Amino acid sequence: MAGSVNKVILVGNLGADPE
Repeated sequence: MAGSVNKVILVGNLGADPE
């Protein structure tokens, strides 16, 4: 479960960042 949450956060960070 923690892995899924981390993945969502990672995707959110990538989407928020211009890179």
